[in-house]
Amino acid sequence: MGIKKFLKKQWERVAPTIYKLTSKKAFIKTKDLFDTPNMTKYHHVLSALRYLALEEYYGENDFGISFYIKANQFGTQEAANEDIGRYKKLIKSIEERGYDKKSYIYVDKNGTCFNGTHRLALCCYFNIKELPAVLVKRRLNSPTVKQMQKHYGLSDEEFSVIEDAYKRMISHLTDD
Repeated sequence: MGIKKFLKKQWERVAPTIYKLTSKKAFIKTKDLFDTPNMTKYHHVLSALRYLALEEYYGENDFGISFYIKANQFGTQEAANEDIGRYKKLIKSIEERGYDKKSYIYVDKNGTCFNGTHRLALCCYFNIKELPAVLVKRRLNSPTVKQMQKHYGLSDEEFSVIEDAYKRMISHLTDD
């Protein structure tokens, strides 16, 4: 195992404890995580990608999952299929039982969701107004929207499709 993988594994092991000691739990309004009409934060892009996959799941487009897979840059098709499978199970769970109020998203001081973008996209789609969050008392370094576009290898046209999904996502959330 390389040093990078080793350190990542160690971080994943201790991160929950660190977050527990340096954070507080609260219910937050879903729409407050989307405070701008344009994608400006890391989680805006990721949530919009998850939203596109969700729309495909419900037959509203025929490309959302391929965008999702491209942006997540899975090492293998098997890993991509496993991740999509877990997302489909989460969708079914929320359909059948509603949102699990014990399932937290993680948000930093900047209001950036850095863990929970699948659940966040689902909350927008199902118009869930409030969700439990762990509010971490520090600012995390997040890539800019343009850095994400470049990193994921998304063309301007593909990125425009994601921006449109973002707008649908937040407008759906605010509809009553």
